[in-house]
Amino acid sequence: MRKFWFKNLEKLKKSEKTLRSVYESMLSFGPCVFFEWREGNTVRTTTYGEFARLSEQAAVALKNRVAAPRGSYIGLAMENCPEWVISFWALLMAGFRPVLLNTRMSPAQLDAVIAAVGARAVVTKTAVRDIDIAFESLAQRTTHNAQCTMSDNAERNPDNNCALGIEHCALNWEDVFALTTSGTTGAPRVFAFDGASVCALILSSEYFLRKNSAITYNARGDAKFLAFLPFYHIFGLITNLMWFGFFGRPFIFLPDYRPETIRYTCRRHGITHFFAIPLVWNGIASFVRREAAAQGQDKKLEKALKFSISLQNAFPRFGKWVARKMFRDVREKIFGDKICFCISGGGYLRDDALYVLNGLGYPLYNGYGMTEIGITSVELSKKAKQRIKGTVGKPFPGTEYDIGSDGTLLVRGGTVHFAEIKDGKEVARDPSAFFSTGDFFDRDKQGNYYIRGRSDEVIIAESGENLPPDAIEKKFDLAYAENFCVFGVHEDGTTRIILLIQPQKDISSAQLNEMLLSVYETDKKLPAAEKISKVLLTSEALPVSAGSKVQRALVREGYLSKSLFAPAVDLARYGDAGAVRDENYKKTLAEVQQVFAKTLNLPIESVGEHGNFLLDFGGGSLEYFSLLAELSKNFNVQFDITENYLATPAEFTGFIVKR
Repeated sequence: MRKFWFKNLEKLKKSEKTLRSVYESMLSFGPCVFFEWREGNTVRTTTYGEFARLSEQAAVALKNRVAAPRGSYIGLAMENCPEWVISFWALLMAGFRPVLLNTRMSPAQLDAVIAAVGARAVVTKTAVRDIDIAFESLAQRTTHNAQCTMSDNAERNPDNNCALGIEHCALNWEDVFALTTSGTTGAPRVFAFDGASVCALILSSEYFLRKNSAITYNARGDAKFLAFLPFYHIFGLITNLMWFGFFGRPFIFLPDYRPETIRYTCRRHGITHFFAIPLVWNGIASFVRREAAAQGQDKKLEKALKFSISLQNAFPRFGKWVARKMFRDVREKIFGDKICFCISGGGYLRDDALYVLNGLGYPLYNGYGMTEIGITSVELSKKAKQRIKGTVGKPFPGTEYDIGSDGTLLVRGGTVHFAEIKDGKEVARDPSAFFSTGDFFDRDKQGNYYIRGRSDEVIIAESGENLPPDAIEKKFDLAYAENFCVFGVHEDGTTRIILLIQPQKDISSAQLNEMLLSVYETDKKLPAAEKISKVLLTSEALPVSAGSKVQRALVREGYLSKSLFAPAVDLARYGDAGAVRDENYKKTLAEVQQVFAKTLNLPIESVGEHGNFLLDFGGGSLEYFSLLAELSKNFNVQFDITENYLATPAEFTGFIVKR
């Protein structure tokens, strides 16, 4: 397997190093499966050969129907699907330059990008804007299920593909495409890349192969990649589509992005490689911890994870095998047993996520890159104890890292964009100059790099200390949050650190209370300069970039303009609920639960500590006032609902014991 990978890389080194060079390498895998997806209970596939025929047909149609000169930018706006891949290559073949649009941008942001590049049209899944381009159903075109297993001496015949002959030869290739980014600032920018930079990124995979061959290892050679990361983002485009499409591997497409769909797809299709953003890995780690705690197995889990990490550190390959056996039942509930290589990128990854995932036998490696520079480093140690440190490793060969005087990372190399596009013009970048990423970095004595946060989001504390919000966010484990972010504002003559939480849509009041209690407990342990000033809850979806990072500038703007509906939470009240569980607290809680049960005519065992009077127990206003009267009588405490609205036994108990 590894010999085959090196052989393909050697061919690329000797090629013209264009995007067409990459495409022609893909053509050599004619009978191998490229796309795989599920329609109901049926698994559909498309081979590389069929992909080539569809791409070239689409290229001819685009060339004939889009009235734009060669070299014009054409927008590509789709979520991940086979049609996205076909359209990307078809646009290049037809002589156009694809600009990859983030479909999750606002209409105003999309219009700004289209205007910046002077795009003449936008290709969607069903049409070019104002020009119909119909894609014949892939399900109808692909009735075969050909599989292809690579061997060390595998040779592919380029003539086996389904090209269009004369029409194919008439196509006039372009070698440039553009990526958009809004980062966390909300202002879209557009950067141009060419075949040379893409080939440099693909050739960097040689460093992977020599440093850690586990990325190619699979017992039966049937590596499958989950097409989870959006292809319009640098992480998904390069580490998924370009790297592994170049080596002829199959991609599995998701019908939707619900957690249960992702887990089922991984098990059903036998996914072996899963690259994702920190939000996914953080969520999985929280899920595992939460399930263990609910079953009273948290101490047992911790002991097993510690043993697993130690064994993997001493005997990497054997240790992973043992971990898969130890955690077979847990893994079956998550992604199944086939996954053998995972990468996190595009944001700040919690240390515990690295610890839990690696401990479970899902080798998780942390990496770094950004739209403007490509993917430039990944921690590739075979030793688990190195992977869980949070380092993003060392720069790939051909890429230089340096840390500027302000603490931000500087990057130089062949993978960096060659121009930024503004007002329809390409503003060339000096290839010999370092590019400032704007990310704070540290470097250890071994030359490994660690990301600390964005310089343009830093919060200046009252003490004058610079606080990256990413570093504060990393300390919170919000199990029932759809998304959340920390940002700073200056109001009332002081700097405030605000935590904004978007709870999951189906969250129960008990789960909400549990999550806010964990916020209180975490906040208690933070240094004085990092303590949260205000906690906000919102039902509105937080604005995110292509890499799924929350756009803090937009959140801050919404907060200051009061256009964001996000009521404040009295965190101190949850602190009352989190008071020390001494004997007095426990005795009071038991009595309060009895009053709840009596007032609502419920069995005492159904009155949970964090159950909500209205939402969970179905109480009404009359019952609520009866509850207040009974508790006032029993504990000689007066309740003023205009000052403190209490809803759970824990909240009432915390209020009572403070008096």
